[in-house]
Amino acid sequence: MPQWSDCPVCDQTVSGPLWLEMPPLSWRKCQRCDLVFKAEEPDGFLTDEHYEDSYFTGGSRKYDRRREHRIGKAARQLSAGQEFTAGLRLLDIGCSLGYALEAGRRRGLEPVGLDVSETARKACAEQGFEAVDGRMDDLPFDRERFDLVLMKHVLEHTPEPRAALREIHRVTAPGACLMIAVPNLHYVKGRFAVLKHRYYDPRHAGREHYVYFSVSALCRLLEEEGFTVRARSKVMFRRKEAARGFAATLKEAAWFGLLGLWQTTASFLGLRRELFVVAQRS
Repeated sequence: MPQWSDCPVCDQTVSGPLWLEMPPLSWRKCQRCDLVFKAEEPDGFLTDEHYEDSYFTGGSRKYDRRREHRIGKAARQLSAGQEFTAGLRLLDIGCSLGYALEAGRRRGLEPVGLDVSETARKACAEQGFEAVDGRMDDLPFDRERFDLVLMKHVLEHTPEPRAALREIHRVTAPGACLMIAVPNLHYVKGRFAVLKHRYYDPRHAGREHYVYFSVSALCRLLEEEGFTVRARSKVMFRRKEAARGFAATLKEAAWFGLLGLWQTTASFLGLRRELFVVAQRS
């Protein structure tokens, strides 16, 4: 039975009573890092087969119903990284059904996807994208191949996020940008309705996820693995987008103001479900 007792950020052993038990899973919390990680799961509880057809079409997922919305969201995330690099070579880790790859193509990038799911890779290939089989802690690419890396709700899927970030550092060029979105440990439902929330439920996200980050824990891990954090949220004025003209400047200024107001309010009330961080490779 796989077990973990060392914090994946500070590497210190977290002993004492378990933070949460939801059989057959259990969880520990590192108070020092402000992070929750899986402590135990049964043998064979999660396999790569979990990420095949039913993952994308079953239950409430229905991934492809809001395709254009997902492409638009990915485009905004990519534009955040493009503020800091002019490079065009994009790697989307956990490329799913190709939303970010399509967003990258529309933005003139050279996208490559990576996913453990054959279903996902096939869907991307049908759209004309290169999508390869691989894991985030053992990337099948040469050194310094990419200028941009996107990880949308992927880093929480490994018990060893540090190993994944080391691999990303290896395959990115100096100055490359990494955009990461992960669930927010401090989302109100995850904090005050722990036993009812899907974060830790073995029937839902608890099955797939190993680590829940606070923004401080995620930024600390990035800095320790050779990245400089450029943005700690989605609130950033995208100068390159604004430079497209007067109308674009007004649109960006309005978006920046409204998003800033929402993020401040949401953070105070614990309503931010997602953390978003932009970091640049040194």
